[in-house]
Amino acid sequence: MPNLKWEVVDETNVGVEFATLRNRLSVDIDWFYRMTRKAVIAPRLPFENGTLLQNIGKILNTGVDVSINWADRVGDDFRYYIGANFSYLKNEVKDLAGNPYIAGGKTYQFVGKEMNSFYGYVVDGIYQTEQECAADRTAQVNGLQPGDFKYKDLNGDGIVDGEDRTTLGSYLPNFIYSVNLGFVWKNLDFEITTYGNAGAQMYNRKRALRYAQSNYNFDHDQVVNRWTGAGTTNKYPSAEGWIRSWNVSDQRVNSFFVEDADFFRIQNVTLGYTFKNINLGNYTLPSIRLSATADRPLTIFSANSFTPELSDPEGWDTEVYPLTATYTFGVTINF
Repeated sequence: MPNLKWEVVDETNVGVEFATLRNRLSVDIDWFYRMTRKAVIAPRLPFENGTLLQNIGKILNTGVDVSINWADRVGDDFRYYIGANFSYLKNEVKDLAGNPYIAGGKTYQFVGKEMNSFYGYVVDGIYQTEQECAADRTAQVNGLQPGDFKYKDLNGDGIVDGEDRTTLGSYLPNFIYSVNLGFVWKNLDFEITTYGNAGAQMYNRKRALRYAQSNYNFDHDQVVNRWTGAGTTNKYPSAEGWIRSWNVSDQRVNSFFVEDADFFRIQNVTLGYTFKNINLGNYTLPSIRLSATADRPLTIFSANSFTPELSDPEGWDTEVYPLTATYTFGVTINF
């Protein structure tokens, strides 16, 4: 695109690194400040279903990275280590060429908020009865029925419309962390690595696909916990509600579909045992190591998804393939 220019970045980093206690403890702390001017953002084109990249943003990223590692030995046979890494990030849109916000392809940019913010309505329960709908101005204007979402009237004008939308979070995490530890005791070795993040949200669009495409399935939770009559649930719409645009559509994003994307994962676990100096008659084999490894054996998260780690940079879960765990047994022979 000929009109695009390079982004301009002002960055400051201040770090402290040291080791102590006979190098058993090492610490690395880094604070960073990064202001990006002429940031490339893709606002939605008016009257079109598309976007256009432009140099119209001013984005601030600031935070701290901390790494702490400890390694020691106990006696002649036991060595161990433990390490932890922690990162905190504050992301904020500072300016949008004078605009208070810009609508993008899937998310919004708001001055004073995180990039790629979800923007929509705050769910305040489910309409339970015909009498409740009849007494509610919003329900009357929009032809709503029991089993439909009830949204909060945030500006207090007595009716829910586009002016009652608000930011609902972003896929950018505030915290990223990892912990790894291991030990060697005589011929036995063990290692485990973990990581996770916190403070991120995701948009569960796979739950909404059934509204637009009838060949898609509902998930089990949607079906079992759906509204079936007054008092049955104040969280899930009715079967009819799941295919009504008031409840489910890309044009009516709401807080029900914005879920926590926090997770904790055991990324790798390895257990091994080494047989050394194996006598084979006229030849001594230096070593044979037997090992068992598990990759991604456990991920803990609350989102109704196969995995909270999404390939979509704006945090939309649309038909994400299930994450797999891999288990490997190995033999390593040194001649």
